[in-house]
Amino acid sequence: MKKILFFLLVLPIIVNAKKEYQADSISPRLTKAMNAVIRDYRCELTINGNHSTEKTKLVITILNANGLQTAKYYNSYDKFNKIKIVSIAYIDSQGKLIRRVSQREVKDYCELDYSTIASDIRFKLFQPNIYHYPFTIKIEYDHTQKESFSPHSWTPYWGESVSIEHASYRITNDSSIHIKYVDYNLEKPKQWMKNKHENLKWDIKNYVPPKDNIFMPDYYEFIPTVLVQQCEYRIGKYKGNANNWQSLGNFEYQLTQQKNTLSESTIQDLKEIKNSTTVTIEKIKKVYEYMQKRTRYVNISFGLGGLLPLPSMIVDKTGWGDCKALTNYTKTLLQTIGIESHAVIINAGENAPGAITNFIASQFNHVILCVPNNTDTTWLECTSQTCPFGFISDFTDNRYCLLLKDKNSYLTKTPKLCDSINKEINNCIVDLKTNGSSLLSTQSQFTGLNYNTFENLNQLNNEDKIKYLGKTFQIPSFKIKDYSIELIKSKIPLAKLHCDLDVQQIGSTMYGTFVFMASLLNKPTFTFVDQERKCNIYIRRGSETLDSITYILPDNFIVKTFPENKKIENQFGRYEIHCQKSENKIQYFRHFTMNSGIFTYETYNSFKKYLLEIEKSDNQRIILEQKRL
Repeated sequence: MKKILFFLLVLPIIVNAKKEYQADSISPRLTKAMNAVIRDYRCELTINGNHSTEKTKLVITILNANGLQTAKYYNSYDKFNKIKIVSIAYIDSQGKLIRRVSQREVKDYCELDYSTIASDIRFKLFQPNIYHYPFTIKIEYDHTQKESFSPHSWTPYWGESVSIEHASYRITNDSSIHIKYVDYNLEKPKQWMKNKHENLKWDIKNYVPPKDNIFMPDYYEFIPTVLVQQCEYRIGKYKGNANNWQSLGNFEYQLTQQKNTLSESTIQDLKEIKNSTTVTIEKIKKVYEYMQKRTRYVNISFGLGGLLPLPSMIVDKTGWGDCKALTNYTKTLLQTIGIESHAVIINAGENAPGAITNFIASQFNHVILCVPNNTDTTWLECTSQTCPFGFISDFTDNRYCLLLKDKNSYLTKTPKLCDSINKEINNCIVDLKTNGSSLLSTQSQFTGLNYNTFENLNQLNNEDKIKYLGKTFQIPSFKIKDYSIELIKSKIPLAKLHCDLDVQQIGSTMYGTFVFMASLLNKPTFTFVDQERKCNIYIRRGSETLDSITYILPDNFIVKTFPENKKIENQFGRYEIHCQKSENKIQYFRHFTMNSGIFTYETYNSFKKYLLEIEKSDNQRIILEQKRL
């Protein structure tokens, strides 16, 4: 009787254990339009002096083939970071164990690519190979960090098609060193005291991620995020603190202090540059171009190579270095002729966020150079052999960064590329033929960010250039007969494009009627998601486009329909088209300006309506009709 009673008591526990990861137990709200569901994601971070350990348990149910990449495990390690995979297991749709993964199935690679010549960074990789959906994979691993300089982060987000049933992040501070943190898009953490230090835990349940939408803000503004930094830190023999940005910058500054010498031949070259002009900005430009001709970028991540630059003499002799080394080398070149400059650490990338100003920690992945010159300041990208002098591109523009200066480092911001700088001007003549073909000739100018496209394009071979140019015209069938690209390097760089096209079919012809798109050069399309917008609209960079197209009509054809004039102007920008006809030609003018800025999510419907109106207007057609005899 006691045995029966015991069995009846534990039976619900057994049943619940079997159902813990059953696929059909997931709420339909979490599976709708999803490829995978995070069933459980628990991270427990324990900080103990200069060391920390993060224990992670991750359970993912893969719903279909598109979700398979979600279960891919990838993690890097090096001298200061150790990864231990505790266990990996496959679980079927009923929640039953299929099998456990052996350590042999986890690959271990050296992290090298085409631009890396030295690295002790390795990574562990596991790729699931079960293709019967749905299935669940359970991964447990430990990450031990033997330094306290790098901040910790927790972001339970795998993309727009992966929902979360439960996730938690717990911090236990067993150290005498205090910690600082910032969190976003999460409820307030539970807090308790242990050994006179704050301990924290965040929880998130039944989370459906926002859909990718146009003009999204920085990730932490719409994704659950926690960032953690110890107030005092050490890496190798170097020590510092996160009391303020100046102290962090001073710590980074001491890492850049190398024995910087140059060869006698280089010093002689620099003397000639110095004596060639009395204008300081010209000296800076000549030194920058001298550096560009002598060097190329390679990645170096060995030991403290991720933080320490190579001495200038090594760069001088070899001609290569990473962003730290090339920036340090350029700084040494300028210093040799008496010009002061400062290394700047920054988070680089086209849509990368700048430093979060209220979180004092290393949030940077790149180094550039700042050269003050009276009231003017020049910013130099030292890793590019082709970047125009003084031009700051979308890789590092308009974001907070940390300028490193002896005992006086400070947070600053890189320049913003003004909307009017990012300009495209097109003048096009289209000679229409009676059979639907035409000859097209266009002269175009591109400035600001648009220049970058042609700088990169100019490095391709002829075949790839033609392929790219072919994608820029809204024409069904054509052949590029001739083209030329001219790059004019300046602080506001300019690219000129001349292109001649032999168009086999510009539109459609039927029973004496000729129909084609009026806007051949620019017809942007915008993708919107069917979900309430909950974050602000972030237009990072404005732009301006002006198109002028002259259509020369074929003999014996008259204009039946052409685009209506339209003008829209609001806080987001300005759009105007104007079309006029004469006896044998149609002239089409289009002017579109997109304003940069941050606009509240309440304006999203107005913004969407504005873009859809533009899209509709750009789809207008010209219809020609053959004259009746």
